[in-house]
This record gives sequence, C-alpha cells and structure tokens, in this order.
Amino acid sequence: MTTRAERPQTPAAFRPEDQPGSAKGAGTRLGWAFDLALALPALFILVGWLIVAIVHLDDRYEVGHGQGVWMALARHANVSGLYPELFDGTSYGGTRYMPLPILSHAALARLTGEYITSGKLLGLLATAGIVIVTFALLRSIGCRWSWALALSALALGGFAGLRAGTTIGGEPLPVMLGVGALAVTMRSQRQPVLIVAALLTAMGVSAKLTALWAPVAITAWLFFFVDRKRAAAFAAYSVGASVLLLGTFNVMSQGRMLENLVAVWGAGVQGPVAILKAPARLLDFVVAGEPAVWALIPVLVYATATQRWTARAALLPFAWLVAALILVVVLADIGTGPNQLIDLAVLTVLCVGGLVAYANPRDTRDRLLVSILAAIVIWGGVTVSIVRIRPPLQDALTSVMTGSEPYPRNPLSSELPPDAPILSEDPGVPVEQGREPVVFDPFMLPRLADTHPAAVEQLVHRIERREFDVVVTVVPLRDPEDPWWRDYHFGTEVAAALYDAYRFDHRIGAYYLYRPEP
Repeated sequence: MTTRAERPQTPAAFRPEDQPGSAKGAGTRLGWAFDLALALPALFILVGWLIVAIVHLDDRYEVGHGQGVWMALARHANVSGLYPELFDGTSYGGTRYMPLPILSHAALARLTGEYITSGKLLGLLATAGIVIVTFALLRSIGCRWSWALALSALALGGFAGLRAGTTIGGEPLPVMLGVGALAVTMRSQRQPVLIVAALLTAMGVSAKLTALWAPVAITAWLFFFVDRKRAAAFAAYSVGASVLLLGTFNVMSQGRMLENLVAVWGAGVQGPVAILKAPARLLDFVVAGEPAVWALIPVLVYATATQRWTARAALLPFAWLVAALILVVVLADIGTGPNQLIDLAVLTVLCVGGLVAYANPRDTRDRLLVSILAAIVIWGGVTVSIVRIRPPLQDALTSVMTGSEPYPRNPLSSELPPDAPILSEDPGVPVEQGREPVVFDPFMLPRLADTHPAAVEQLVHRIERREFDVVVTVVPLRDPEDPWWRDYHFGTEVAAALYDAYRFDHRIGAYYLYRPEP
C-alpha cells in the first residue's frame, strides 16, 4: 500500500528566475548570480572551518577542562573498562555522558595513541557527517544545489556547529545520526527502511539522550501523516533497539554505566525555578551564538501558522518542535551551555529547506516567503564568514606560516614530575601525563557529595594531609564560597580544604598551580 507521504510529489523547487520582479529572459544570468550569492559564503564557511579544524587537530585549541572529561573517560575505557566506578577508594567517577562517543573516542585513540587528536578527529568526522547528511536530505526533497549548500554551511556556522567541529565532545555524533534517521524515513516508509531508521535513532540515543527528538518526531509524523500501524511498528523498533543497545553497553561496563547515569541524573537542576529560567537562557544563547538561526525562526513560525507544509516536509517542523522542547528542559541544568544548540540549528535550516523546496513559484505569498528566506540566508552566510570564520582562519594560517604553536599540548609537562601525586580540576592534565585523574568530572563531585558524603570526605582528608604535590585549577582559589566552587566544581568543602592547605605558586596559560602550605 502506498502511503500519503510516499505518493509521487514534484516539489516546485524555488527558481531564481521566478523571483518577484525578475524577467524570464534574464533567468539564466540572474539564476547564476543568485546561486553564487548563496554558494560563495557557504564555501568560505566550509573550507575555512575545515582548514581551522585540520590545523588545530593535534593541539589544545578549544580544549579545556570540559574536554578533559571526555579524554579521561576514553582513556579509562581503554585501560580499565567502560565507565569508572563512582568511588574506587582513590578516584571519583560520576558522569552523565552516554557511551557511544566515549567508545568511539577510545577506538580512535587506539589508532593515534593519545586522546586529543583522536577526540578532535571524532568531532571533525561527525560534523562533516552532519553537513553531508543535511545536504543530501535537502537535495532529496528538491532543494536547488545552491540552497542545499548554503543551508548546510549555515547549520555549521553558528557557535555550536563550529565548536563541535574543532573540539572534543559528544554533540555532533547524535545530531548526525538523528538527521540520518529523518532522511531515511522521508525517503520511504516501508518496513525495512523503518527498521534502519530505528537503529539510527537508537544509536543517537546511546550517543546523547537529547537525541530522543528523532524517534519521537518520526513516530508522531508517521501517526498523523502516514499510517498508525507503521507509527506503532517504528516506535516498537526504536524502543527495542535502544533498550538492546544500552543494555549491551551496561553489561560491557559491568553495570557502571547505569550506576553513573543514575547517580548524577538531573545533577545541575537547582529546583523548579530553573525550568522557568530555561527559555530565557535558550533565547540568550540563540541571539549570542546563532544569529542567522534566530532570524529564520519567525519566518518558520509564520509558515507553520499558515499551514505551508506538505505531508512529506511536515516531519521537519515536528522534529524542530520536539528538539526545542527537549532543549528547554536540558537548559534548566546549570551545567549546560550554548553547545547544546547544534540540534536546533541543524533542524532550523532543514525546515527552511522544506519551505523552499515545496514553495509554489506562482503563489505571491510563497514567492515573498522564499525571497525573505533567501535574504536572511545570504546575510547569515556573509555574517558568519566575516565574524566567525575569518578570525580563527587567519590565526590558523598565521600559525602555519610562522611555525608558531599558540596552543601547545601538555603545557604543564615541565611542572608535573612523573610520579608526583596531583589533583587537577581539568581531568585532561593527568591524562596527558599518562595517568588516571583523581576526579573524572569536577562538576559532578559536589553532586556525589550529596549521595556519597563519606567518599568525598576522604578526599578532604587527603587534601588536609597535603598528599598532593601539585594542585591544578582553572579558577583561582580566592574564596571557597565563590559560586564557581559552590555550584559548579569540587564543592565548598573541597575548595575550603584546598584554600587552607595549599598556596598559590604560579600560573601557566589557563592553569593555576598550587603547592602544599608548610
């Protein structure tokens, strides 16, 4: 049986010669000019990002204490097994990161023999995968090549996309898998295809829980626009594959995966007021980091309100809405930031592509709508090229031509004797020394203090006994009651013990080094 979404459709892909006020006779020349206006900024964004990512593939550019957590988890997966224990008598685990990026990072580290290049390579490949899958999906629904290229680049051009492709983290992999599931489902809704889509969504969820937007949106779309039986079947496939995959990872970790995730679930949500503040945080992040994206959103709201979606393209706003709702919940956690916006940025440009592909060039409102979208996309491409791509590209090219190393690896190698016990706020510092960190995730330590107070009390006693030869922090220890220590890292008890037992020695780059007080 052919479903409504599978019936042949001929998208009236927007043609530049059909723009309002243009002459048919000038169609070819105007068409090429329009294509170039869309494509040139897009090419600059993509090539510039790729150069920056490759130049900094083996240094500490965009690598901080947050990336150190991923490095520590990947090393532990290779050396001791997937996920650390919450407390093994010496070191402190506790992480909410999902297993697939950890294992992928660990696998690449076996090839490279270290944990910075391998992590950055994973981010680069996954981000390139987002661009490729986005471009392919837009082309498959009828977008002109220049539109597909411009929108794919714009998805990458915001803060979240650019950072995901040049640093270490778990954001790009689940987005690539989720968009892949959308592309597969929009192409066909036959049972074998739905099984493939369900496997992709299950892998996405095992990479990051926020990737739930993909299976939820696909299930809703199948229910309302295709066939209720197929919606039920897809939901069963997706849930079954997710349970099987996550269960396998939990067995691989000997139960430590579930132990870690449950122990720190909702760790950074400070009461119900945090949920009320989350939409404002989202708006701040969008305006500051994704200017082209927020400029497109009002147009998408108008298009949805006037029901300008075909049955096939309606999957895209479904996915956008679900992802936005999940994002609001996620941003209630103080430990989250603008890097979480990559899902919304990619889905926004996909929605724009859906409007453009199915616009009717003979409809005045559609012509006006697509003209507005074109102006925003071209403006966004030029803005991203000048503001976000040009500065890091210039720095990268300068460092290559001069042979300088502004982001050296292992910057503390001369300060940390090989056998000296160290406590580092950045778990990546001991990893670069070939050691396991005492604290795998400093953000989770105050949360562990709530559930395992005796374990954290042991760390306080070790600090008081001055067992660590060097303490490395990323924020100076001036006030143990500072919100940084109280709400984010280590907790006030650990910070107070450090303040009393250690004195500031000197600073190297982003790190503050402390040695025992006599």
